[in-house]
Amino acid sequence: RQHQQQPFYEVLVSHFLGVDHVGHTYGPHNEHMDKKLGQMDDVLSNIFMKIDNAPPSQCQVAFVFGDHGMTEQGSHGGGTDEETGAALFAHYSPGCGDMGP
Repeated sequence: RQHQQQPFYEVLVSHFLGVDHVGHTYGPHNEHMDKKLGQMDDVLSNIFMKIDNAPPSQCQVAFVFGDHGMTEQGSHGGGTDEETGAALFAHYSPGCGDMGP
């Protein structure tokens, strides 16, 4: 029986287009966006769980960020605070040690 090796990635970039598409179609505040954000919560929870369970000798980090904001009508591309503001979040594995201030 051969041991199957798990893939190793130095960097993995994922782009989830669904939130952007739902925002353009329906705007940011409606049941469609709530459903899409719930799906994203599930995906990110799965990724964070894998990071949390990384071997103690490994430091793994996920950076989650938006590339732009959105107006109440679902558009972007202008210079308003709504359109240019975006979130940034980082999740670290225990192997990274104390990442506090």
